[in-house]
Amino acid sequence: MKKIAILTCMDVSMRCTGSGCLRACFEKSKGFSCYADEEIVLISYLHCNGCDSDPEQDEGMLKKLNRLQAKGIDVVHTSSCTVRDRSTGVRCPKIDKIAGMLQDRGIQVVHGTH
Repeated sequence: MKKIAILTCMDVSMRCTGSGCLRACFEKSKGFSCYADEEIVLISYLHCNGCDSDPEQDEGMLKKLNRLQAKGIDVVHTSSCTVRDRSTGVRCPKIDKIAGMLQDRGIQVVHGTH
């Protein structure tokens, strides 16, 4: 069974219910279609710590990432809301930094949810 987490934008979370990400995950559609023939379980749904946060220095973010690692998360999907410019696909630089930190911990990162 593959353990999944979803990483979203804190700013967007103030106006988003997360239903698009959750639906895609539970239906194994869109960004989660790669798991069509696998059993998955959503273990965590987390937010970045904001635009003013430096993920590498943010104790809260470091605790979150360590907790994901301790829970045995296999893959973190970055939410569609983490794309800053949909026309170019450029993602938020904070999310990119967090993605690198996850990969350094041996956790696969997939960009996209729905």
